[in-house]
Amino acid sequence: MAIVHSYLRFSSKKQEQGDSKRRQTSDAAEWIKRNGHTLSNLRFEDLGVSAFRGKNRHAGALKRFLKAIEEGAVKPGEILLVENLDRLSREGVAEAFALFIEILRAGVSIAVLTPTERVYTKKSINDLVGLMEPLMSFHLGWEESQKKSDRVGKVWQQKRKAAQENRTPLNRRCPSWLEWDETKGRFTKKPEGSRAVRYIFERTAEGVGQRALVKECSDRFEAIGTSGHWSSAFIQKVLNDRAVLGEFQPKSFDEEGNRIPQGKPIADYYPRVIDDALWYRAQAAKETRLKHKGPNGDFFSLFSGLVFNAWDGHPCHVNTTRSYKKKSGKPTHVKRRLFSYGHLRRVEGACPLSFDYYLFEAACLTILTELKSSDLAAHSDDSPILDKEAE
Repeated sequence: MAIVHSYLRFSSKKQEQGDSKRRQTSDAAEWIKRNGHTLSNLRFEDLGVSAFRGKNRHAGALKRFLKAIEEGAVKPGEILLVENLDRLSREGVAEAFALFIEILRAGVSIAVLTPTERVYTKKSINDLVGLMEPLMSFHLGWEESQKKSDRVGKVWQQKRKAAQENRTPLNRRCPSWLEWDETKGRFTKKPEGSRAVRYIFERTAEGVGQRALVKECSDRFEAIGTSGHWSSAFIQKVLNDRAVLGEFQPKSFDEEGNRIPQGKPIADYYPRVIDDALWYRAQAAKETRLKHKGPNGDFFSLFSGLVFNAWDGHPCHVNTTRSYKKKSGKPTHVKRRLFSYGHLRRVEGACPLSFDYYLFEAACLTILTELKSSDLAAHSDDSPILDKEAE
C-alpha cells in the first residue's frame, strides 16, 4: 500500500462557497480507503488558483509538491491523487504533458478519479495508446479555459470602455484607504486610511524618510495594508500610486500572465486623497533624498548581510537619518546607525538598541589592521603548533 498525496485545486474563490472542495476531498478520501492506501500528512491545495497560465505550478501548492519530490519529501512509489488531470494544468498540451511526464519520471504515480479512474505509473510513459487519454484531457481543459478567457476578455473590454467614457467602476476593488459604499454605489474614503495617506505625503514632502515614516505611522495609525503592519515597501507603494489623485489605470493580462496597462489612466475614478501640489512636492523631496544619498553621493556598507543582533537574532540594517536646509534642500548632517531589522519591522521582543555605524566600521577596521596573514591561515595536521601541543 502506498502513501497518497491529495491535490485539490479550483480556479475561483467563489467555487469555495460551492461544492468543489467538499467533493474533491470526500472523493479522494473514499478512493484512498477503498484501495487501502494511507493519506499523506502533507497538504497541497490551490484554492482559487488558476492553472490556465500555470500559476499553481509556478507559485502555488503544486510548485511545493514538485519541490518536495526534488528534496525527497515525496518519494518514488508514492501517489499524487487528483480529481481530474486538468486540476494539474490547463496550460496546453505541451506544458501540461511535460509536467505529467516529469512527475511520472520521478517515480511518483498519478491517480485520476474522473472521467474514469486511472493510475499512471512510470511504465505509462511508454504506453502510446494509454497516453492518448491524458493528452485529450489536457487539450480539452486548455480549450475550455481558452473559450472562457475569450468571453471574459470581451466582457472586460466593454467594462473598460464604460469606465473610460462614464467613470463606471469596473469592479469594487480599490486601494486600502478607500472602500465601496453599497448604498451610495460609489467609492468613498476611509477616514483613518485617508488621513494616514495624506500624512505620508506631507511628511515625505518635509524630507522625512520611509523608515522614519514606518515608525511614525505605526505610532499614529492603524495599519491599512493587507499585511497588517506598516512597512517601507507599503509606504513606497503609496507614494508611487496615482490612485491618491483619483486616477485608475485599467490593466489586462498578456500571454505570460503579466498585467499590462490598457489605454490611458482614468481621471476622477476614485475620490482624491491629496491634491496635485502635494503629490509633486513629495515626489521632488524623494528625488532630493536620492541625489543626496550619503556624504559623497553614495553609501556602501562593508558589513551588508554579515552583522546580526546577538539579542534577538535578526540581521542588522543601517538606518539613515538626515537633516535638510529648508530653502536649499541640502543636507546639514547625516546619521547612520545599525538597528535590528526586527525592531525596524516592529517585531515584538526585538532589540531596540542601536549603535553608530561609522564607529563600528572604524573599530572593525582597526582590529583588522592588527591581524597578520598567518592568523587567518588554517593550520595543517603536521603544523609546528599541533606538534608542540602533542608533546
